[in-house]
Amino acid sequence: MLHPPLDREVMIKKENPHLTRKNVEALAEWQGNPDWMRQARLKYFELFEKLPMPGRRDEEWRKSDISQLAYDRYVPFLTEEQPEYSIDSLPEGFQVQLSTEEQSNGLCIAVDGRKTYSKLAQQLQEKGVIWTDMKTAVRKYPELVQKYFMTSVDENEENKFTALNAAFWNSGMFLYIPKNVHLDLPLHMINFFDNTQLLHNLHTLIVLEQGASAVYFDEFASSEKQEQAWVNSAVEIFVGDGARLQYISLQNLSGNVYNFAHRRARIERDAVMNWLVGTFGSEFTKSTISSILNGEGAETQMLGIAFGERNRFIDQHTHQIHEAPHTRSDLLFKNAIMEGGRTVYRGVIRIAQHAQRSDAYQANRNLMLGDNARAESIPALEIIANDVRCTHGATVGKIDPEQLFYLQSRGLSRPEAVQLLVRGFFFPVLQHIEQEYISERMSEIIEERTATVIDKI
Repeated sequence: MLHPPLDREVMIKKENPHLTRKNVEALAEWQGNPDWMRQARLKYFELFEKLPMPGRRDEEWRKSDISQLAYDRYVPFLTEEQPEYSIDSLPEGFQVQLSTEEQSNGLCIAVDGRKTYSKLAQQLQEKGVIWTDMKTAVRKYPELVQKYFMTSVDENEENKFTALNAAFWNSGMFLYIPKNVHLDLPLHMINFFDNTQLLHNLHTLIVLEQGASAVYFDEFASSEKQEQAWVNSAVEIFVGDGARLQYISLQNLSGNVYNFAHRRARIERDAVMNWLVGTFGSEFTKSTISSILNGEGAETQMLGIAFGERNRFIDQHTHQIHEAPHTRSDLLFKNAIMEGGRTVYRGVIRIAQHAQRSDAYQANRNLMLGDNARAESIPALEIIANDVRCTHGATVGKIDPEQLFYLQSRGLSRPEAVQLLVRGFFFPVLQHIEQEYISERMSEIIEERTATVIDKI
């Protein structure tokens, strides 16, 4: 679907009759939430009602047209019987994931928010690692969940869709890794969406205590359908003193999906938080990633790759927020945009007055794979400290015809040469994935997308 011109009003002007206080309480009761979670839901429902619908006058939304979202159609939960999914009845791609189980410390598959398959290594359970769905975590580990739920940023920084998620979350995962526990293999979560009536409101909490380490692979996929679907996910990450986390996300949703993703990490003293986010599917994606460097010596590396397909829109926002001295952030986002595709990248570096000796870098690189591809890059710096190092840069360009000619002169066909150049464009990001099966999955998707536009380059 082609998106309307940018200068039109893009606010949603309709109401959703299902997003009510009564349904907040019904959802809490249906899930068996304790009273504190019920109260938290109601608190954020009040905020949701109070906050205006984002529109073109909001800085972070002025490039996004959400007027085509069928906002009034979705329901926050379904109480009637849903189809049972077995491993054998899942799409073929999931069988591939099961075959890689030996390459992970845990694998969980959820269809429309309901666990279909779940396994966590026994030795990790014995060390106190908790990995379960949020519905179970709220009941079994209330003190832990209550300590962290919706505390990754100040309430004043929420928007209507993050408040919606907090009030009506209906799925998601909870991961807790105790002090000094190290996971040598990834935890792999697969979220599959089939129901197009349900608002998929995932809320995930990831907590690493002091000195812990882990790799978390969060994957999103959906059924190919004509009817529009909506995913509104939130991830809150807490990296304790000296802990280390790599969070890898692969979004490969179908072309009928409107996807809103909100991810935030609080990084404490001498901790390291590494992001790698791959965005390949959906009709519309609005992605926000925030690293809050909260402790002295904290570091973050923020890496992203995206493939903007024809008549699809990807809007990426990143925040590198330095709240402590001697902190470091390094960002590289690379986008390849097909003929008729469009991407927007907006990156904010914010360095507080007391965050002296901070070091921040931000780069956005865009590769145009068609004459009518479009990419916008909008950096923003908010620096109050006077003893910092802060740099940023952005590029937009096409495949170099001389490089293409050189590869063809060495015996490669034109399609092979194009594939190699696109793969090389993304390589500086993909090389940071140590797990071969994850990097292979992303590489395969990139090659599939590139193959569809080779004749237009």
